[in-house]
Order: sequence, then structure tokens, then C-alpha cells
Amino acid sequence: GDVSVYAMQVALYVLGYYTGELDGSYGSGSEAAVRNFQRKQKNVEVDGVMGPQTWPLMAAQARNREFVRSG
Repeated sequence: GDVSVYAMQVALYVLGYYTGELDGSYGSGSEAAVRNFQRKQKNVEVDGVMGPQTWPLMAAQARNREFVRSG
């Protein structure tokens, strides 16, 4: 699978949006998880695409969640 898709899946998993296999493949489960994440954000288009608006928000939230868990 693709490393960037894998990183996205891990971030979505940490945030509770993705429950599928962490395989680096952008399938229907990944797209649904991205859409669900986007629906919870303000001023982000819900398109299922991990674009320049979505990725920074997701990455920051996942880092914060991991910090809270490990801290």
C-alpha cells in the first residue's frame, strides 16, 4: 500500500473514524472515514478527499490525541 494512505489511516484510527485494516489502500472504508471526519470540521468540504484543508486538521488532532494517551 501507499505510505501516505497508511499514515492517513493511522490518523483516522487514532481519532476513532477508521476501523478497517491498516493496509495503505484508499478504498471505500478510507473514503467513508475521511467523509465522517470532514463532517465534524468547520469550513471543510465533505468530499472524501484527503486534501490540503483536511490533512493538516487531521494530523494535528491525531498528534494531540496520541500525546494525551501517552502523556
